Amino acid sequence: MKKERLSVVSARLEMFIYPTEDREKALAALINLVPPEVRNRLSMKRESFRSHYGYSLEKIRIELSGNDAKAFAKYLEKLSGSNTIQEIIQTLETRTDDRNLYLRVSKQAAYEGRVELYAKDPGGQIRIKITYSSNYLPKGGLIRAIREKGIGVSE
Repeated sequence: MKKERLSVVSARLEMFIYPTEDREKALAALINLVPPEVRNRLSMKRESFRSHYGYSLEKIRIELSGNDAKAFAKYLEKLSGSNTIQEIIQTLETRTDDRNLYLRVSKQAAYEGRVELYAKDPGGQIRIKITYSSNYLPKGGLIRAIREKGIGVSE
């Protein structure tokens, strides 16, 4: 029987930049979440549009895969304080599906080089989706693996 193998295969970071925000600081917050050794390979997808009320918004997305995604997950865990890790662990049932971990983190904390979960208005958040792969993962296996080995699970 093959040993269960679980690893990060991709990650997506996404945020909106509102007209009241300093665009450069918002971008810096997003980039701060990516490991320094990956930053020179980043490709940001940008989409501009107008809100229902007529003001302009910009949506920024970064997609990582393979070793860059694995490095990101480990770096994200490193930037997270013990309280943040504990909160993620305690709420995994509401943050995961069979293959993905979903987080919303504070732009302000990210700008300062930290990771804190964020549950307020959508303007202050960066949304993160980490996708995991495994040869065989029973129901609840992702939650168990993250609890035992952390966000950047690898064996």
